[in-house]
Amino acid sequence: MILQKNRVKIYNMNDIYTIRLEKIECLLRVGVFDHEKLQPQRVVISVECMAAQPSEIEPDSVVRYDTIYYLVREWEKRPHTELLESIAANLVSEIMAHDERIINCTLTISKPEIFHGRALPSIVWRAGNFNF
Repeated sequence: MILQKNRVKIYNMNDIYTIRLEKIECLLRVGVFDHEKLQPQRVVISVECMAAQPSEIEPDSVVRYDTIYYLVREWEKRPHTELLESIAANLVSEIMAHDERIINCTLTISKPEIFHGRALPSIVWRAGNFNF
């Protein structure tokens, strides 16, 4: 059930479902250092979105995970971006703007090869309504 309170949607946790796409591998042009600007780097992106449950479960009534996947993969065509934070913030905004049923989105982006497997730097970016 969705309630309106001061023009903010309040969701009942029992009426929400989660869409996850884990470990989407991409080659992105990202990094601050000169050697990172020479060629694309492998990054791994995971996305978790929460959405209001549809009243009827039909193909057109649910959030399509394939659309989220292709929004992520489109970043391979983009020009160089210095910061993972920029990619994460923009991707979360694009995903949420694409489907109004998405209540919130959490995106994790990591660069698995940057420290030769000795550490895994990652950014977790969240947006939307997390107050249930």
